[in-house]
Amino acid sequence: MAHYKDIKIFQSMYILTLEAHKISSKFGRNYKYDLGSRIREKCYEALDLIVKINSLPDMVKIEKLSELDIRKEEIIILLRLGFDLKEISAGQSEILNKKLQEIGLQIGGWQKWLKRN
Repeated sequence: MAHYKDIKIFQSMYILTLEAHKISSKFGRNYKYDLGSRIREKCYEALDLIVKINSLPDMVKIEKLSELDIRKEEIIILLRLGFDLKEISAGQSEILNKKLQEIGLQIGGWQKWLKRN
């Protein structure tokens, strides 16, 4: 079992969490404490889930990876809402979405690897 800090998906989610935190902390006061905190919380939950999944036996990981994929979709929805409310710029949205696509591919790759083994 690789240490979670060495796993590419953890590194990607960490960067996403860091960027989402920086961006959401600059939201206007109407959105900073509700939408901003929800975005940060979902990112934190995803990071925690990656650490937990990494420590589980392979048979259990597939189910938990589906949960991680759902968490990723929740983050996508919240970020889209932030973009539509003009709290996230087009450039910021592009950066975050690229990272989310990368994470989605990593989830899929991890699932395929587990199914083969």
